[in-house]
Amino acid sequence: MRAALIQMPVTADKSENLETACLRLREAKARGADIAVLPEMFCCPYDSACFRTFGEGWRSSASPVRPGGGAGAVRGGRLPAGAGGGPGL
Repeated sequence: MRAALIQMPVTADKSENLETACLRLREAKARGADIAVLPEMFCCPYDSACFRTFGEGWRSSASPVRPGGGAGAVRGGRLPAGAGGGPGL
């Protein structure tokens, strides 16, 4: 089994962060990774003031991993989630 530990810059632009994560996951898969680990809070700055703005509900479609996407197994990385499954904390 081959693992990829992904490091990436995180900005205040959520879509840019998700796009970067997708790119890094595709690169890891192309290099033979069977599993990839994203940084904690990969989609937003690690600052509690940002968590409400960047929060995702439990059933959000914002995850860069989609069935059939060929990303392999992904572990790690976290989107802030709010109480009751809604955005924010």
